[in-house]
Amino acid sequence: MSSGGRVLAVWISLAALFAAGAAAHPGAGIVVDAQGAIIFADGHTGIWKIDTQGQITRISKRSYHWLAIDAEGHFFKSRLDQYNRISPKGSKPALLAGNDRPIVVGLDKNLYHAACHFGGPLLVMRVKPDGERFVLADVPADGYTTRMCPVNGIAVTPEGSVYFTEPQSVTKVSKEGTISPVAGPVTVSDCAPVAGVIEGWKPFLRGLAADSSGTVYVAASGCGVVLKIAPGGATSTVLKAESPWSPTAVAISGRDLIVLESVHSTKSSKPAVRVRKVSADGAVTVVGTLGQP
Repeated sequence: MSSGGRVLAVWISLAALFAAGAAAHPGAGIVVDAQGAIIFADGHTGIWKIDTQGQITRISKRSYHWLAIDAEGHFFKSRLDQYNRISPKGSKPALLAGNDRPIVVGLDKNLYHAACHFGGPLLVMRVKPDGERFVLADVPADGYTTRMCPVNGIAVTPEGSVYFTEPQSVTKVSKEGTISPVAGPVTVSDCAPVAGVIEGWKPFLRGLAADSSGTVYVAASGCGVVLKIAPGGATSTVLKAESPWSPTAVAISGRDLIVLESVHSTKSSKPAVRVRKVSADGAVTVVGTLGQP
């Protein structure tokens, strides 16, 4: 099969995955601001904020799949087709959201995104606030035999390394553009059934976060767990969700892990979202919930 045919087959599979029901297409964006407020995209009813007192408010009625936070507001004037600015002009932080591909803003003041291009390569891009674009990495399709696409999540470490997920793999791109596999094909030994997820796509990795040591935390939406991947590739489970909940995105806040979970069900079209926190000592608490499964 040609490269174009492989990409087309992938997108047909993706369409089938999300056709299982409205609740099978949740958002995968969650960020934490400097004050500790949690902001997330549920993919159905807009962008929501949970303040440090636990109060939940909606800050945008438009639905998005991915979310990024620009702490210093460097992108508040920029106009790019990869995202929309949803915070007021000139505000700090600036909140950016999009449906085309996952996005993230690094401490280097640049925006990063990654996507498979129809009939072409997987490109990891670095974008400056003035709109200038640079191809950080052109990831070869034949460089990793399990490559599936699409890209489901992206993260950047404080020192500028970019990590991205595909359904069964995590890949790292250094700030100089060096490509290296982190883990893949990833498997989960006790993978629980998750409604709407095709067997061949499991564990269906989505949103992720990476710390300065190179440890990666990633939502394995197709198995209902959050995985921890050590720099050497060793994988362990740090959180399990009971059906019909399944994680879609994660964020690091200090020593805590913030997890966005959505209902995956083929029986109900009503969306439900919750945010849970995994503390450094392993304690798990519910931060906030929208709707009921």
